[in-house]
Amino acid sequence: MHKIDEIRLHVNKFRPDLFFINEAEISQDKIDKIYLNGYTTEVADSITLGKARIVAYTNSAVGFKRMTNLEGKQENIIIFETPKVRIIGLYRGFKNYREVGFDSLGYLFSLLEEGCKSSKKLVVIGDFNVDPTRDSNTPQGRALDTLMINNSLQQLVCGPTRFRVVNRAEITTLEESTLDLILTTEIAPIINEATTSDHNIIGVTLNLMRHKQETKKVTIRDWTGLTPCNVARVISVLSPPNELQDLELTLHHVLEKLAPLRVVRTRLPENIINPKVEKIKKKRDRLYRMYKISQDTHFLKKV
Repeated sequence: MHKIDEIRLHVNKFRPDLFFINEAEISQDKIDKIYLNGYTTEVADSITLGKARIVAYTNSAVGFKRMTNLEGKQENIIIFETPKVRIIGLYRGFKNYREVGFDSLGYLFSLLEEGCKSSKKLVVIGDFNVDPTRDSNTPQGRALDTLMINNSLQQLVCGPTRFRVVNRAEITTLEESTLDLILTTEIAPIINEATTSDHNIIGVTLNLMRHKQETKKVTIRDWTGLTPCNVARVISVLSPPNELQDLELTLHHVLEKLAPLRVVRTRLPENIINPKVEKIKKKRDRLYRMYKISQDTHFLKKV
């Protein structure tokens, strides 16, 4: 299976509003070949030098704004904002770390400081090429810890995200590493799913402010005042009806008095989620609310 075909399968499964692809190696003449229906394609500025190592897809219905002014001259960072959240997608190659160390993320340090000055939620997601557990005593690991502590960020990914077959001394082993990380200012449900690549798909569920939904005006009756007590009160001051026609007029008067017509706006249905998915979504939201109340991670495991 071609990688773009596998990406399409996962997109149809999760329907993400925003996702990044690292190690994309996309040149200008191949952008049209990675098009996904319903998404806008964004590439890192390194494409001007030949190839982009990070590509982003955004759901046009959400209204992501790319913050190129914050990206500076960084070749492997793409930044988006909505009214509620700032999302930074990054890729830091293995060779880059070993040549210049973690100082290459100095720009990210200053960028996160700027991001935390606002009231927006902050998410940093990507391939850091640093394992928080294995590399905790290395300069890279300590720098990552400092970055999270200084910016009140939490690392949400627990299990391995990269798998590699390693041959050492004629012994073949499977090396597992947690290199793809999600740093956020608040706890949120995540996904960590295997692919045919050596890296898993990781993702986080956030409440993003979507586009303004279309509405239409409709006329309804306001039934809140139509109670037995109110009906009795209104009828008591009216003259008793002598004929059937008078009774009809009396009932109409009571109806208009206690349940008047009103013009209101109602949202048009988007028809994006089918009933089965809607049921699953409600279950997920209920479990997450229970987790927020109890702080029991047992509920997150059921999401």
